[in-house]
Amino acid sequence: MNEASSFTARVIHHLSGLKITKNVQFIVMGLALCSCVATLIVMHFGSGVLRATAILPYLYLNLALLILIAIFIVKRVVVLWLDRKRGIRGTKLHFHLIMVLAITCLLPAVGISIFSTFFFNSSIKSLFTEPFKTTINAATEIAENYIKENQKTIRIDGMSMVMQLRPVATALIHDADEFNHALTQLSEQRGLNEVLVLDGHLNIIAKSYFTFALAFENISLQDLAKAKEGEIVLFTQKDKVRALLQLDPVSDTYLFIGKMVSEEVTKALDKAKGAVTTYSMLEIQQGDIQLTFLAFFAILVLVLILASAWLGLSLANTLFSPISKLIEAADRVSHGDLTVRIENKPLNNEIDNLISAFNHMTHRLKKQNEELAFNQRKAAWADVARKIAHEIKNPLTPIQLSAERLKRKYLNQIETDQDTFQNCIDTIVRQVNHIGNLVNEFSSFARMPDPKTQEEDLVDLCKQALDLQIQAYPHIAFNFSGPKNFLWDCDSQQINQLLTNLLQNAINAVEENKISKPSILLQLLLSDKHFYMIIEDNGPGFEKENRDRLIEPYYTTREKGTGLGLAIVSKIAMDHNGTIEFKDREHHTGAKVVLEFSYSKKE
Repeated sequence: MNEASSFTARVIHHLSGLKITKNVQFIVMGLALCSCVATLIVMHFGSGVLRATAILPYLYLNLALLILIAIFIVKRVVVLWLDRKRGIRGTKLHFHLIMVLAITCLLPAVGISIFSTFFFNSSIKSLFTEPFKTTINAATEIAENYIKENQKTIRIDGMSMVMQLRPVATALIHDADEFNHALTQLSEQRGLNEVLVLDGHLNIIAKSYFTFALAFENISLQDLAKAKEGEIVLFTQKDKVRALLQLDPVSDTYLFIGKMVSEEVTKALDKAKGAVTTYSMLEIQQGDIQLTFLAFFAILVLVLILASAWLGLSLANTLFSPISKLIEAADRVSHGDLTVRIENKPLNNEIDNLISAFNHMTHRLKKQNEELAFNQRKAAWADVARKIAHEIKNPLTPIQLSAERLKRKYLNQIETDQDTFQNCIDTIVRQVNHIGNLVNEFSSFARMPDPKTQEEDLVDLCKQALDLQIQAYPHIAFNFSGPKNFLWDCDSQQINQLLTNLLQNAINAVEENKISKPSILLQLLLSDKHFYMIIEDNGPGFEKENRDRLIEPYYTTREKGTGLGLAIVSKIAMDHNGTIEFKDREHHTGAKVVLEFSYSKKE
């Protein structure tokens, strides 16, 4: 048993060492398909009679690529099978999912392959039947007869016009307008588009009024010689049929006429001729085409089948990966690890919702544990604060009054070193006041009551807190960004205390560090189910270390701080279903405090 387990472990380790990235696999898939396309191009554009041996190199390349695809598939299947043997969680579900997807992909590919083979063979056979040949030849004959009919018609029109014009040609030559008018009438009677009379040097003597395309530049001296001998010279282009014939031997004049023909018919004639040529070549190559197609199609089918299997494995891995992560994360949570979070690429389905719900669950559990621990610490510190306040507060007033009385009674009686006496008394009074403030902070923290909520306009509360600071610190640029109003159920006094503490911290940061252009921004941002209060300043920012301890009672980074301001802020935020986070400003130096609260929109 141990030897089998060791062998399995070695095989898995060896296969895992074959690091074949998805990019490489996609490249191999693309090369296989491109090779099939290249084979098809060689088959299509090959010169001479195409034989099976002409595409053998491409078929060999396809086979090599197919072997690589098979290796990818075998590697995945073997690793999965070995994982299942080792009893790894979720491998049974993974294997079942792969089987379903692979069969779903393979069945259509195999079915289409069988159908396509029979369909191609029957199509090839029907292609070379006698009715098909007759149809192609008939199409060519129809187009050729159309051209011949137009040539015959223009030949008759030319001879008829010569017979009408020759008796009066000598007289008309001397009257250009009359000659043009006569040609126009004749062209209209016969539906001609071009009618010209030329001399022996190809100069235009007369033309019909509707003759615009004077394309007679291809007439050569040989054409004139043929016409002079009584021959009718025909010119056939894609859209026109023209004729050149002698008009009058005495004046050495020639009649050039042209008629439009259907361009679609001429194009059809060219296509029909090309089809006849191609059909003849295909008939010769029929056997070779079937052989090469079967070879090519066999490779293509293998590519499709193996690609389908690989795709099934990839989809199974993609779908199972988050499930496997969920199983592992749930096991860690069961052992008390609430910091676990599942990072997964979005699949745009319900698995994304499941992962999001799991992460939210662990986040809430972690927050609840932190709140429980914080409340326990707060209760302990509150008890200490009450005792300290009780023990210290009573003697402070007698000390302060005694020091002030000593100053009033003996300051004027001291003749030497009077300043030292006054400084000492002032120091005592100042330190007593500082201790008194500290005791008041202790008392406030210890007596923090539960919030008494009612509907308040949070925008007004924010602006009121800012107005107090603007009056006290006019040299600091205070700014507010948010909606016009926002109604929220809260304790207005506690929220005002929260804002005051955070704004005072920001003021201390810019004042104590002597920022040249101090600025503080208070933002209120709304979303569907949450809203955010953000306070930013352009001071030095928070220290990178111990940011999590900023909300602990009596922890402070300031020399004269009590360490209770942010603890009170955190308590108020928690009581209002909120959280607090300390960050750095984006793209600028400074601190950023983000308070996030949950709320429900009111209808």
